[in-house]
Amino acid sequence: MLRLGVTRRPVVGLASLVRSPRQFLFLSPKGLRLKPSLFNRYSTATAPPPPPPPPPRFDKVPLWLRLKHSLSFSFYSVVVLAGFGLSGLVVYYFVSDILLPTSDVQVFNRAFGLIKQDEECQKRLGGSKIKAFGEKTDNKWARNRPIASRRGFDFAGREHLLMQFHVEGDLAEGLVRLEMVKSDEESRTGIGHFDFRYLVLEVPGYPRHYLIDNTPKTQKRTVSTNKGFLGVKWGKSND
Repeated sequence: MLRLGVTRRPVVGLASLVRSPRQFLFLSPKGLRLKPSLFNRYSTATAPPPPPPPPPRFDKVPLWLRLKHSLSFSFYSVVVLAGFGLSGLVVYYFVSDILLPTSDVQVFNRAFGLIKQDEECQKRLGGSKIKAFGEKTDNKWARNRPIASRRGFDFAGREHLLMQFHVEGDLAEGLVRLEMVKSDEESRTGIGHFDFRYLVLEVPGYPRHYLIDNTPKTQKRTVSTNKGFLGVKWGKSND
């Protein structure tokens, strides 16, 4: 008679099942459950790059590298300051020569307006279509002809402005010269506190034509061999 062998295995109790840390089940009020640790979450995104290494300490940087950085910083600082300086200089000359009421451009416009409105100037130059321009230059490519002007102070501390420019009409060309003096009162014929001392037109073949003449009559003229500022004797003549 054959005997069937039966292998006996130990029965694991519920308590040992719950207490064993290697088991995958845990006891809950609703029964046995799988441990959540079995379902680990993994991210499929790319991991961020590692942070850069910290910069070396300044005392550990080589001397030549420190000198290089110092020279570079100094050079660029000088360039930036020079740029600011040039910008300020350009703004100053732009305001003083163009925007101010007593600038050379405004004085030129005022004097040229008086020349165009004067009947005697129109007669000598020919017509009312008169053009004005500055001095000739050696550069043939230069389109702008600068206006010759100079500013200075007399013995009383008053500011003077001397200017000359050329005019051209249909019949002839002429030279306009003027002098303005700054005073404490507002000028009626001039600009701001600058009043005309004289405004004269010189056309070849004609005597000088003074549009404005406020030169002191008792002023003495001295004879000089010097041609004066810009090759012209300034002031009223005795012709």
